[in-house]
Amino acid sequence: MNGYQEPCPKCGTLSSGCSVFTNGAISQDFCKCPECGIAFPKKGSTAKVEIIDDEEFFSVPKPEKFSLKEICICAAVKAVDGTIIRGHRHRDCRDGIIRRGKEPMKEWAGDGFITSYGRFVDRIEGYELMKSIDWESVNPEGYQKCEWLFSEDLY
Repeated sequence: MNGYQEPCPKCGTLSSGCSVFTNGAISQDFCKCPECGIAFPKKGSTAKVEIIDDEEFFSVPKPEKFSLKEICICAAVKAVDGTIIRGHRHRDCRDGIIRRGKEPMKEWAGDGFITSYGRFVDRIEGYELMKSIDWESVNPEGYQKCEWLFSEDLY
């Protein structure tokens, strides 16, 4: 711990330090509240919340607590049991669900994205988020006419 403290955006308690362990590595960009236990990005940080599955979920403050706009950061797929797996492309996520012995949701129902605030959003809400910040698709063909977000639009 580096001794730097920030108030928790949820309950206001001063953080015990602004480093937390995430999957065995220390991230200097997060603070952890000793009272309510949420991890939150340190002010001025460009940290991203990483969700491996429902056992490794960090709660983060609601968007109104920050001046940064919420964006989609990676593809994600939900399993039938609610587990969320994130990855580069949705196919990678589905493969990850199957490797864990779980069943992915059928068709497009479980496809979505993880946002910069750690939320899972479906393809439609993801599209609306990215359009609201005037994000131009990096896909040479641009956004699809169906107004759904695809990982090819992000990277």
